[in-house]
Amino acid sequence: MLENKLNLVLIKDLPSDLKISKTVKSRQLASIYSIIVLATLFLFVDKLYIVSIFLIALLVFIFVKTPDNKIIDICEDRIILYIKDNDEYCQMILYSEINEWALKQERSRGDQLWFSLNDNNFIQVTCYNAGQIKAGLNKFIPELESQTKKRASVTKKKK
Repeated sequence: MLENKLNLVLIKDLPSDLKISKTVKSRQLASIYSIIVLATLFLFVDKLYIVSIFLIALLVFIFVKTPDNKIIDICEDRIILYIKDNDEYCQMILYSEINEWALKQERSRGDQLWFSLNDNNFIQVTCYNAGQIKAGLNKFIPELESQTKKRASVTKKKK
């Protein structure tokens, strides 16, 4: 969910030659695949087949009830944030517009991705798969992560 609707762009108007480095979706496939392996192993263990059946039912529920929406595309020169429940618009932020970014992991509300822009506006996005997002952003703009900036300023003060 976007808290601020700056830089809205029609999805159909996105450049066709975008080089997407990483796409982050709402389903956490690594967790789902781990449960599949676990459920399969439990099928062959005596007295644990009931647990296996429960895990398989849970997986079916996850695949039926949870959409696999695209949340973020991380490109070479920009990040594209997709708006929940809106198939027409997305939010595009060029890296040159970002002053600082931070990823705050919270259990109750989901992970919060914050962008401080050069024009003093802030953008907050509730997202999932924080590790993938952090790795993707650190590939292109690691110097703009707030923790990196804090470490750099502390290192300068020590010298």
